[in-house]
Amino acid sequence: MFKTNKYVGKPSFSFRKYKIYKRPGYREFLLRISQHPRIRLGIYSSITARNLHPIIYKLFDGDLEGLRKKMVIFDQDHCREMIKDEQMIQLAEEDFDLYKDLRLILDDPKHSFCRDNGFTLDNILVVDSEEKVIQKSRANAILSDGYTKEDVTLKHPLGGGPVRKH
Repeated sequence: MFKTNKYVGKPSFSFRKYKIYKRPGYREFLLRISQHPRIRLGIYSSITARNLHPIIYKLFDGDLEGLRKKMVIFDQDHCREMIKDEQMIQLAEEDFDLYKDLRLILDDPKHSFCRDNGFTLDNILVVDSEEKVIQKSRANAILSDGYTKEDVTLKHPLGGGPVRKH
């Protein structure tokens, strides 16, 4: 999910004001990593849990249901406002822009998932397409390309369509 004012094609589905686009091959990728014994999946989003849960239920249905039941979710409560941070304020485009900082998850006394499972900054990887929101977690981040209009028409290679190469 991502925030954009650009039209990038028909979404896979919508929930309230959010438009959800499934990247080609996302199910296969998630199924593959879910079978790795050392990988645990977490969702770190700047939207509220109330809005995030229905989206996750729809994305992680069927053969991904088991993965959904094992994942951990960090929502807007684990993000901070850019305008209230002297380092981040210059990146804010709107007053309500939020950023993600892994230390907010790791240091949260109410959320022991990371501590209980041995997660530290040494073994967490964040994948995001918005560079500005991960500035405080750059050492743990992989920046992916944002979703584009061209991605909407791509097909999985086994389905015979083209796939964008990077």
